[in-house]
Amino acid sequence: MVVLFISLISVFFFVFVLLDLTSHLPRLSGSSLGLNGLGFAFQTMANTIKRIFLVIIPPALGFIAVYGDPVDVFTAVLSAHAAASVSFFVVFLSRRKLASLFSGAILRYSEGDSLLLSFRKGLAGAKPFQNGVDIRFSLRAIRSDILLPAIWIFFFYTGSGFLVNILAMITHEYSAIILQLTGALNALGTFVLAFFLDPRISRVYENGDGAESVFVTLFSAQMINVLLVSPAFYLFIALLFFGLS
Repeated sequence: MVVLFISLISVFFFVFVLLDLTSHLPRLSGSSLGLNGLGFAFQTMANTIKRIFLVIIPPALGFIAVYGDPVDVFTAVLSAHAAASVSFFVVFLSRRKLASLFSGAILRYSEGDSLLLSFRKGLAGAKPFQNGVDIRFSLRAIRSDILLPAIWIFFFYTGSGFLVNILAMITHEYSAIILQLTGALNALGTFVLAFFLDPRISRVYENGDGAESVFVTLFSAQMINVLLVSPAFYLFIALLFFGLS
């Protein structure tokens, strides 16, 4: 049963990261169309769906913590990050088509179509470079003023479900309190997002100049977090407190 939950967590986290990367595209598409409000609304829809997968990870990991051991817990966490690495390839390869899909859906919704019909028509007409969205990856496209804050935000927002279970496992006597801190850990990221990062991103989208670089930077920040920062942190905690190898 523990092995099953380890597999489920890997799938949940893969889908979450996939949706998180995709959720940045509606604002880019909306900006290219001059429909920033609808772009933000479509991003909110994507964020709502992805949050479903985020909130089911902590109880699933909690099951492993109760019926397994620390090795199982860290195996689940690191396996989830390994599985999520596939999502970066998926979004990277389909980024232009996804941007075109959202561009078409946003445009048709603005013209009065229903939400479902807008996506159906957008999917049917999605073509690369539609509406001038062309996402090219390069080091020059990464914005230094966005990268580090984004890594901080993604670390706490993405990893809050993992962190609370690991902290509860380390300090059993306070586990009942620590397990209620998911929102608090999440807030460490959302506070920086609300008061520092999002205003800068919104200004770029409003101006419409270099909007593609925002997506490239956020994509890169999440990749650095999921593939490097978070796994290194969890491995350090595992070795420090449990001597795992």
